[in-house]
Amino acid sequence: VRALTLRQGQIGVEQRENGRGNWTFWKADAGSDGESPLTQWKIDELLLEQVELVGRVASGKEDVVWTGQVQKAQCRLSGQKSQWAFGGDVVVKNLTLEAAGERWLDGVQIETDVHGRFLDNDVTVALGGARVGKLDEKTALDAELRMTGGQFGLFLQATRADAVVMRSWWPEWLDRTLGSWVDPLTGVVDVDVAVGDRTLSSGGAQFWPGPEASLWSGEWAVRLKPRALNCVSEGQQMSVQEGAVWFASADRGWFAEAK
Repeated sequence: VRALTLRQGQIGVEQRENGRGNWTFWKADAGSDGESPLTQWKIDELLLEQVELVGRVASGKEDVVWTGQVQKAQCRLSGQKSQWAFGGDVVVKNLTLEAAGERWLDGVQIETDVHGRFLDNDVTVALGGARVGKLDEKTALDAELRMTGGQFGLFLQATRADAVVMRSWWPEWLDRTLGSWVDPLTGVVDVDVAVGDRTLSSGGAQFWPGPEASLWSGEWAVRLKPRALNCVSEGQQMSVQEGAVWFASADRGWFAEAK
């Protein structure tokens, strides 16, 4: 298919508890009538305008659920047997992502290059150079969402982010949890977020899989690496340009470590 345009509709993507997804909409195997299977297909240009996006993927502990309104998207799709892949540029408003029992993105706007793959119960979605935030306050970040074998992992990375603006895309519960720690901070900082199974991170220098600390329960972790960070407390100012501090979930509450 050379081009396909969808306007003012709804796209629902779902992976059920048995690992089967609703995205296999073509015949991948020969039927009893002897009809030949469709082994390969592609759409060179898929245009979306004002389309509601809803999705749910069953994971080991908690379902991963997302909603949003695609203002504009220009993508390409291709399929081979039970697998399909996609990539392109998208603008989404009111994007909400719930994972690991918490809401990680809450009504944000995102402009990004996106690509991914759906294969049975193996799902990978990657965002590159995304602009995420609310109103005019946006942070540039990369992200990776992976689900496989009933396990889930979400990894976010923002380089040289404004220490105040970065909180515009944080979930409210996390901002409340860490508020007294990060309220005094201004300046520039690298931010890493890891949620879920650390083994699903692509590794390398791209994404932080989470702390090595034995106290970490594996639910969530946030790392701050100062670039030019200022901390003002009780009239005293301190400038930090290296090191790292991370906050992470524990079996009972959460903990913090620094180096």
